[in-house]
Amino acid sequence: MSRITPLKKWGTFASALTLTAALASCGGDNGDSNADGGDAGDNGDLPTVTLDGVLQSPMAVPIMMVAEEGIDEEHGFILEWEEGDPDGGDTRFLRGDYDIYSSDDSVDAALSNLEGHDTVWWYPMMTNYGSIIVSGDSGYEDVEDLIGEGVGHFGDSSGTTLSMALSLDHGYGIDVYEDFNLMESPAATLPELMAQGEFDAMFNFEPHADRAVQETDGDYLFQAAHYWQDEADGWNPSLTGLWSHREWLEENPDLAQSVQDAFAEAMDRIVEADYAQFAESPYTEQINLNDDEEVERLIDYCIDLPCFVNEWDEDSVESELEWLEMFVELDVIPEMPDNAPVATLDQVIDGE
Repeated sequence: MSRITPLKKWGTFASALTLTAALASCGGDNGDSNADGGDAGDNGDLPTVTLDGVLQSPMAVPIMMVAEEGIDEEHGFILEWEEGDPDGGDTRFLRGDYDIYSSDDSVDAALSNLEGHDTVWWYPMMTNYGSIIVSGDSGYEDVEDLIGEGVGHFGDSSGTTLSMALSLDHGYGIDVYEDFNLMESPAATLPELMAQGEFDAMFNFEPHADRAVQETDGDYLFQAAHYWQDEADGWNPSLTGLWSHREWLEENPDLAQSVQDAFAEAMDRIVEADYAQFAESPYTEQINLNDDEEVERLIDYCIDLPCFVNEWDEDSVESELEWLEMFVELDVIPEMPDNAPVATLDQVIDGE
């Protein structure tokens, strides 16, 4: 058993189920789907698929491309999406207001199933692109140098902080909640606070991590994806994915397959274009990139990581389940739920 103490995620998750999130609509009015494939959209009899949880990050690009470039209609459906609220934003999805939620990881799926839901995290979207950034004059050269020091982050239960907790415990025996002096602030404000000297290291994701590097003449000290690529024979943990109620997937297998095919096509287009879409409107604005130099750095970063792997099969599911088992050992997940929170679409449809 790890030294890491039980985290806040379990308690905050349970209480968040009673909240109502006020989300700004970016893709049209929400509609509930049914066993016949969802409500009809404006384009003839095509069913509508509703998706919540789009954030200001690179993971927004394939989602937006599906709707903006007509990939959804080519695959026989209409995608309506809304921006997500990082603070309890999965509440309305769990309540049944959306077909798909996209900004949470498989840990959230496991916790929701323990809480009585029957959900499946069924297709990965974004490689875990969380990093530890240190300022140029910090003198930090190894993660052990951060023990006892101030480290900025944006929430004990965020996917980025949780992945750092697991990775550093696995690789270095470090309990980030006990060994680091964690200082919490929103992800977008962490680079400015680091530049002001409030702390000399932080956990964050792109483009905020890059901004901290630029503002403090800093560097990437640790990247979760690269660590696990070395440890797990090239496997990358995912930070976001497609998450649905099992019932919706079982009642709409053809529609779900069409959605998966559309998102896979969008990610393939991005990778084949070397992430050139990041420099195009409206994607640049959604990622909230400031200038051409920032765009170029993000493109280089995503090519190197890579940001989109677009692979998902039974072996991938086994790796993801092993990832969740490690969170059980850290007491983040009390136990694995009986109803598997991670699967391929074929496994759901076949009842495996």
